Amino acid sequence: MGYRLPLVTAVTIYISMVMGALVVGLNAGFVCPDWPLCNGQLIPPLDGLVLVEYTHRLVAAAVSLLVLAVAVVGFRNRKRLDRLSKWLLGITVASIMVQVIAGALIVVLVLPGAFTTIDVGNSMILFATMVALTVHLRRSAGSGTAVAPREMDAKDRGLMRAAWITAIAAFGEVLLGGYFRHSGAGEALFGKGTYLASHQQFIIPSKIFSTTVFALHILFAFVVVVLAVWLLTEAVRSARGVKTVVLYLSLLVAEMVAGAVAYLLELNVASVTVHWSGAALVVGLGSYLVTGLWHDLHGQQINPGHETVVSQGSSDSLTAGGRM
Repeated sequence: MGYRLPLVTAVTIYISMVMGALVVGLNAGFVCPDWPLCNGQLIPPLDGLVLVEYTHRLVAAAVSLLVLAVAVVGFRNRKRLDRLSKWLLGITVASIMVQVIAGALIVVLVLPGAFTTIDVGNSMILFATMVALTVHLRRSAGSGTAVAPREMDAKDRGLMRAAWITAIAAFGEVLLGGYFRHSGAGEALFGKGTYLASHQQFIIPSKIFSTTVFALHILFAFVVVVLAVWLLTEAVRSARGVKTVVLYLSLLVAEMVAGAVAYLLELNVASVTVHWSGAALVVGLGSYLVTGLWHDLHGQQINPGHETVVSQGSSDSLTAGGRM
């Protein structure tokens, strides 16, 4: 199974997430109050916010079809896939099912804004898993041979532990940010409630609640950056993935700046969309980093019939069959 189809799928998922952020920012989620039709039509008049929401739905439909195609190709090649590939494929299929069901329920039942945090978290899981599958297939195919698992030393274990903890913490921070936005706490800081009103909620969160969630969001962002610095020290000690970790850390800092700008601009559409797009990149790069390091430190066994070699390199680029 090749990596190109999962790669195209991952890119399409990212585009869908950016479109979703734009829909939320414009409060366009309910301009099509029914699902899967829009205002009772398969193709409604495409003007104003309907065009934005309808385009988002089309991209989301493309994501569903692409994930289905990846699953079909994976099933047809199941005898050649290793256990990790099968697990990642299973997670993507489960995740897209949750995404479709959650999206439909939000629209049809007009669920509270905070409920869409589930939609946010699941979309991140789907994106991260597809990135991991892409990297795994790319790295496995690049070697042309199977690589035997190698014994990790203390430096390797420290690096892998730091990568996992930082990536999971970053995912938690994104979830917290999603809750801050979708619970209405973000807008409530500025005395607004237009997003919740689009969900038929007309009582905005209290100032104390909003300020508390906002403070936690900022505090946890600093925690994630500190964890990323720890990850960088482990990468330097192991001489693995340093450039990628520096990029990851830079992206985290940029995300903090983008969040500050969004606050200063009172969460206007452009600033929030940029902030959310950056958050998705953080999750995607975290998945890329963890999967790449896993290959460097554990080796790979996707073609067990081939000659077995041992992974020992410490290059800093993620190329075909290369290392981080």
